[in-house]
Amino acid sequence: MKKLVTLFFRLMLDKRVPLKVKILPFIAIAYIVFSRDILPDGLPIIGILDDLIVTAGTMILYFALGSVSRIANGSTKPEPRGKGTRSSSEDTVIDGEFYVVEDEKNQEKE
Repeated sequence: MKKLVTLFFRLMLDKRVPLKVKILPFIAIAYIVFSRDILPDGLPIIGILDDLIVTAGTMILYFALGSVSRIANGSTKPEPRGKGTRSSSEDTVIDGEFYVVEDEKNQEKE
């Protein structure tokens, strides 16, 4: 259950997930709160059962479409935040030279 809550908030905050998908959980909540249902809540078991089915279906659709849109729009890794993020090209190659500086302590041991 903790993983679903984490996934829920990550999908809500992810810029790669479309707004149409992010609205789905709010539609499920509105369906439960408002009195206009497919089957009225006055019916003993069936009235509540349709609320559960619609809510569960909407949330499954939210998780499925949210995950698919993240995969379709890039990797499943979270986007980097803050300064130092790459802006344009992922294929940038930096060429350079290096040299080893011998430490005095390392030379004394040998």
